Amino acid sequence: MAINSQTLHVFQLGIGFFFVFLAFNSQGFIEESVLDSFVAQGVVKRHDGYTSLAIIYASFTLLNIAAAPIVGILGTRWALLFGACTYALFQAGFLFLNRFYLFGSSALLGLGAAVIWTAQGKYLALNSEPETAGKHSGLFWALSQACQVCGGIFLLIVFLLHQHSNPEEHYHFGSNFAPSTVKLLYAVFTGITILGALILGLLPLNGENVGNNRRRHGEDSPSPSELLDPIINPISNQPTGEANILDDVNGTDNEPNNILTSILSMITESTLTLAKTSKMLLLSIPFMYTGIVVSFWSSIYPTSIANTELFQLNQGVDPKILLALNAIIQGVGQSSAGLLFGIFGVRTTKILTKSNIVLIGSFLQLLAYSAIFASIPGDASLGKTLEEGYLIYPRIWIALLSGFLIGFGDSCWNTQIFSLLISHYSQHQSASSFSLFKFYQSLLTFLAFLYASLLSLYWHLLFLFVGSILALFSFIFVERTSLQTTINVDISEEQQQHDIN
Repeated sequence: MAINSQTLHVFQLGIGFFFVFLAFNSQGFIEESVLDSFVAQGVVKRHDGYTSLAIIYASFTLLNIAAAPIVGILGTRWALLFGACTYALFQAGFLFLNRFYLFGSSALLGLGAAVIWTAQGKYLALNSEPETAGKHSGLFWALSQACQVCGGIFLLIVFLLHQHSNPEEHYHFGSNFAPSTVKLLYAVFTGITILGALILGLLPLNGENVGNNRRRHGEDSPSPSELLDPIINPISNQPTGEANILDDVNGTDNEPNNILTSILSMITESTLTLAKTSKMLLLSIPFMYTGIVVSFWSSIYPTSIANTELFQLNQGVDPKILLALNAIIQGVGQSSAGLLFGIFGVRTTKILTKSNIVLIGSFLQLLAYSAIFASIPGDASLGKTLEEGYLIYPRIWIALLSGFLIGFGDSCWNTQIFSLLISHYSQHQSASSFSLFKFYQSLLTFLAFLYASLLSLYWHLLFLFVGSILALFSFIFVERTSLQTTINVDISEEQQQHDIN
């Protein structure tokens, strides 16, 4: 059976993102630990890794509104290339560490992230039909999840090889990162990111097919409201269900500036109106909770593992090796839940409702938070420590199992949030709903990294524990209320039909 050319385009898009985020996600696990290794040399200050990540997410949050016109001006392919290049510039900065360059490239990366994800959603929309939307978004999502597992395997191989080839250097630096290791890692990260950028830069743009799609549906040009969704709607994050596909948005690349201004005005008005509704105010709680979780699994928890020196002293495991293993395990958790509730979601959702799946994810994450509280010392997120956990001795299997549960639960939350937004909001509201989701999520990720350098691990766990419970009740209430409304509408329609007959 021949593969559709549009599916091949989406596959190439996914491969490009795979390489870009294989590098970025891998470095995210070790950034704080890497930078702390250079504090004694005066190159950076303690916790600059947290500050850098906070700047990235702050920039992403604030500059997200600028992404749409940038994509419109550059065009989809060039916007993807621009975004990928900002990731490469950020990675390259670790080859010649400079504090000002670190923070400046972090801010630029935030803009690049907003542009690349906006352009990605538009490109996916251009290459999808309503009947292929689920397959294409699932294909892209699966590739993006695989990068985390592969990144962890890469880190594990590098750490093992470097440990055996440089035993004296390994003994001297201990759990810190030696300069040679950092240069090797970030040279590879930069190269991988450039490879991903080249793949994205070579993406085909078949404007004739897009135009044929539009004419086939009897449309001469898209309306401003139709232009709204492909520019903003992050369709790539929709692992299952129906996607909001636009037949033709390619014309937006050459529309006059006043059209873009009109679109941005519509986006702002529509989003602000939706944000004030009671349903969206309730959903903002799970949105914000997922943002805190992102900061925890991507940096705070890996840093805490690396700083718990009892893993090495009494159990003989290098913290860097443990970091790599944790990245792999978290990736397996993310992928397994994603396959279960995303790609195979049609089967599983016949048995489990969205609320059931979120309940499972929350329960597993609460177990993980409790295990981390019991076994990891509270000051591990702030620096090296020889302390034991609050209740029990640090154990490797508990640390890795906790990482798996956090990843699995995070995937449960995200797949069901995507599904809820797709099913509960109309075509023209879907862009605004996803935009609000990303806004709240990135805002709380920024704030979490901002206070990460000030608060101990136990405070993070407290916020996560309370946030999980509040988010769970909010999500269930919204879904149950919406479901009841749907049932009432169906009953009303049946009654009207009965009266007519």
